[in-house]
Amino acid sequence: MIPSRPVLPSLRRELVRALTLISAIWLLAVFLAMAFGIRHEVDDLLDDALQESAEVLYGTLVLHGPELHRETGSSLPAPPHDERLVWQIVEDGSRVLLRSHKAPAAPLLAQFQAGLGDAPDHWRVYAIRLPDASRFLVVGQPRLERLEARYEVIAIVGASGLLVGVACAVWMRRRVMGVMRELQTLSSQIQAYDPMQTRSDLPPPTHQEFVELHDAVLELGRRLAQRV
Repeated sequence: MIPSRPVLPSLRRELVRALTLISAIWLLAVFLAMAFGIRHEVDDLLDDALQESAEVLYGTLVLHGPELHRETGSSLPAPPHDERLVWQIVEDGSRVLLRSHKAPAAPLLAQFQAGLGDAPDHWRVYAIRLPDASRFLVVGQPRLERLEARYEVIAIVGASGLLVGVACAVWMRRRVMGVMRELQTLSSQIQAYDPMQTRSDLPPPTHQEFVELHDAVLELGRRLAQRV
């Protein structure tokens, strides 16, 4: 009775498992690196947009300030639209003199703080002092808008990167399977090789890594044939 062979580890399964694990770790690392870089760059772009908007509005208000004078807290007339940025002219940090269509009626900043900053109620703002020292201009953007912009870019770029990574992982897996098929072919050739039959010869190696194994099998067959 032929004893049953023990179950040996499969080289194919080990290679596929290792390749899958490495690909998953690589994809995760690339995605996290892209997300961190995109978050930083998007925040910088949005902050630059706040600053540029404040500087443009500052020039407009300085040139046409008297023409824009209205009652305290009033907003400029505008057709229905969706404002990504809002602005206010605040006096002494206590009341809003003029604001954009969708800007809050209450001051975004209770006290003047030049440059970029974070305001209550989840606003990112940029403030600049007007020629009248008692007034300042503040331009704001809801943090929710910033988060949406950030995550949209991360989703688009991340999805593209993941698709490319998955495609590369699938290609690598196919290449590994191709190499394993070459090993199976070599195993079948060795199994069919009979050193006692001149018509049976071991085909030449197809890869450099198979040369030593090919030569060893031929040498073993030659020695076996001599002994027989």
